[in-house]
Amino acid sequence: MGVRALGYPAWLVYLGLPAMLAITVVTAAPAVGATLPLALLVGPAATALLWTRRAVPATVLGGLLGAFAAVTGLELSLHFRLAASATVAVVCGGLFLVTVAAARTRGGDRPVSVPRGT
Repeated sequence: MGVRALGYPAWLVYLGLPAMLAITVVTAAPAVGATLPLALLVGPAATALLWTRRAVPATVLGGLLGAFAAVTGLELSLHFRLAASATVAVVCGGLFLVTVAAARTRGGDRPVSVPRGT
């Protein structure tokens, strides 16, 4: 269902979402650096979009992948005494690369077989 069908002004959504994204990155950057917010915003979303093109499953999967990357990265950084934000960013990138590699071995742009209508 579209934004207009729900009764919301489309221009508000098209301007509001990028504005909230910019505010998130700008406020998080002084605390953890610029790498971590960008990695956690882009990496899990890009990885999820390789698995599905539908908005709701991609959003849920992206959130789960982001949580997995954060927990795994923090555990690895604690165990190996590495920088936490860089380790989380590397895990996000690693998830993406593994997904791309899986897609290439199956001969497509997505690692799982999804019907064309989705």
